[in-house]
Amino acid sequence: MCVGKDDRKRGMLSGGLRLTSWNEDADGWYSLGLANLAEGRTDDAINAFRKAVKIKPDIAEAWARLGTIHREKGRFEEAITAYKKLIRYSPELAKTWRFLGLTYYEAGKMEQSAQAFRMSLIQEPDNPTSHYNLGRALFELNDFEEAEKEFRESIRLGGSDADTWSMLGIVNLELDKMEEATSCFEKALKIDPDREDLWYELGRTLEERGRLDDAILAYSKALKLKEDFTEAWAALGSCKYSLDKYDAAIIAIRRAAELENDNPTIAYNLGRVNHDAGYLEEAVKAYKKALDIYDRDPDTWKSLGNALLELDDLDDAIHAFDLSLDIRPDDVETVYALGLALVAKGDICKALERFDSALMLDPENQDVKESIRKMKTLIEKRQEKNSEDTAL
Repeated sequence: MCVGKDDRKRGMLSGGLRLTSWNEDADGWYSLGLANLAEGRTDDAINAFRKAVKIKPDIAEAWARLGTIHREKGRFEEAITAYKKLIRYSPELAKTWRFLGLTYYEAGKMEQSAQAFRMSLIQEPDNPTSHYNLGRALFELNDFEEAEKEFRESIRLGGSDADTWSMLGIVNLELDKMEEATSCFEKALKIDPDREDLWYELGRTLEERGRLDDAILAYSKALKLKEDFTEAWAALGSCKYSLDKYDAAIIAIRRAAELENDNPTIAYNLGRVNHDAGYLEEAVKAYKKALDIYDRDPDTWKSLGNALLELDDLDDAIHAFDLSLDIRPDDVETVYALGLALVAKGDICKALERFDSALMLDPENQDVKESIRKMKTLIEKRQEKNSEDTAL
């Protein structure tokens, strides 16, 4: 029996109508995106979600997925675009504004981040997480007083975790509220005593308050939890140095230098401690290491010059002072030190020129005035001696 056109048409429709083709099925593309995402094929998932929103722009879930994927991959501009689209269609506006705020924060756009979190709080004013995140953005904007208010509000609303107390402590440090900062870090440590960063921050606060022995204990606890904590070793060395425990300070700062051998500040500090301890050769090595890393710091050149001067390495000392003055020509201490080096080398006239320059920079400097007086006396005596020799 022949099958007619109408019979063929009926057979094709017997399985049910399909009103759209696959390429026009937004929900199908969205489902495919989810399947790709579950299997770890994020690029395929992105393509599927994009096709879904191209067909049906108001699929909020697809925009949310695109925003999250891009944000996790560090593609912040694409994530921001997706979250802005999501805001048009999402019934959960507060959550979307939070995601947008986090993305702006991670992209380093703090003004926009703060604004997004404020928008989130219009929808959910009692959300402790949004207050905390707004506080973080304000902190990065150096608006410490407003940041403090947000962290306190987060705690009042139930966000009393170690991170919030820690950030409140750091803000109080910036506001010079040392007692409050100490209390905040102590509360954070009661919640999570195994966090080395909290012990370190407590140590910093105690050090600022002059409680050096307590600060040393805090830094030591941080190092017990994380032995390769560079900042804690450096801070521990600083405390030991302030207590004139030079050998202990050298051990701590040397360990910091081993952990971070490309840090000019740590290398310089190692030089300073060795210098003050009288280990001049070691000080010179450390200063030179700092200058190998960064050679445009005038204080390091000046300190190197002083150490070389004490070692009677006069030519190298003069060279170091000259390089320091190339960077910072109006530093009285360096000009004066160069004058002393020239005196030691016997170049009295050049030394007097340097002392005169130092006096112009600091007319009330008594050390410079005394050096000028001595140089002039020495020059006069030499002239008298030369006159006597000529007469003979």
